[in-house]
Amino acid sequence: MIRFATADKFLAYTGIAPVTLGSGGHESRFKSQFGRRELSALFHRIASTQLVVHRKTGVPRNPAAKAYYEKHLGDQAALPPGKRDRQRQKKALLSLMRVQAVRFYKLMKRQKLAAEASRAQEAGKPA
Repeated sequence: MIRFATADKFLAYTGIAPVTLGSGGHESRFKSQFGRRELSALFHRIASTQLVVHRKTGVPRNPAAKAYYEKHLGDQAALPPGKRDRQRQKKALLSLMRVQAVRFYKLMKRQKLAAEASRAQEAGKPA
C-alpha cells in the first residue's frame, strides 16, 4: 500500500522537499529540516553512489546521474572537486536526491497498481 497521494508529499515526508522562504519579493529555497532523517540519509547514499567514478577507467557508475549533477554544477563542473563551491555542490546533490526519490516513488506507485490489477483479475476469475 502506498501512503502518499503525490510525489511532493513523499518528498516532504523524506525531508528532501524544498522549502521556500521569502520576504519583500525575494524568495530563497532551502532543504527542509523536517522529515525522516533515515530516508533522507538513504537517498543521500543512493545519490552519492550514483556519482562514483571508476578509478582506472574513469567511467561513472551512472552516467545519466553524473551528467545531471554536472549540469546543476554549471561552470563549477570543470574545476577539480576540491576547488568547487561547496554550496553549489550541496544543492546539486540535493537536486539529484530529489530526482532519485521521485523515481523511487513512481516505482512504488507502479508496483501498487500492478498488485491491485492482479488482485482484481484473481477476484474476477471463477473458482
